[in-house]
Amino acid sequence: MVAERFAPTATAHPVRVRFGGMLLSALAGEIAVGNGTPAIRAGHARLDEAFTGWAAEVEAEAAARPIPVGVQFGALLATVADLVT
Repeated sequence: MVAERFAPTATAHPVRVRFGGMLLSALAGEIAVGNGTPAIRAGHARLDEAFTGWAAEVEAEAAARPIPVGVQFGALLATVADLVT
């Protein structure tokens, strides 16, 4: 079905981007106020690299070819038929 195709990425992307972005901002804030210890700078660099990859994945998913409306409607009809019988 249509929903199963997008369910795994629909959950993973928002969580990674939201919480990864929050942590990235916190680490950048620590560096900005002068608390840029080697561990904080290294963590920021690693997370920034991962975050950039996650953002690229989100962009690639957004550019994916949409599922035709007829296919979606067919899936809906098949579900209703299964529920009725």
